[in-house]
Amino acid sequence: MVECVTGEASQTRTAYEVELTLFRQLLALGRQLLLLFFLLRAAKRPQEPVTAADGTGLRYHSLRQTTYYSVFGKLQFRRHYYYAPWTRS
Repeated sequence: MVECVTGEASQTRTAYEVELTLFRQLLALGRQLLLLFFLLRAAKRPQEPVTAADGTGLRYHSLRQTTYYSVFGKLQFRRHYYYAPWTRS
C-alpha cells in the first residue's frame, strides 16, 4: 500500500485513482484478517459445557460450513456446530 502512494506510478495517478486502489487493498486486507480470526477460532473446540442463551445445554455435532457477511465481503469458513437434544413435550 505504501508503494501505491510513494512509488513512481503514483506520480501520474490522480488522487481518485490512489484512493480507490488503497480502499480496495484495505478491503482485501480486512477480509483476509477477519477470515484468519474465524479460522483461528475454529481451530480449537470450545471447552464443554456449551449452553444456549436460555441456559439449555448444547451437544457438539461437527464442523459445518457457514457464510458470514461483513463490510469486507462474504466469508465462508467451517465452524463448530452444536445442537440442543430433542425432547418430547
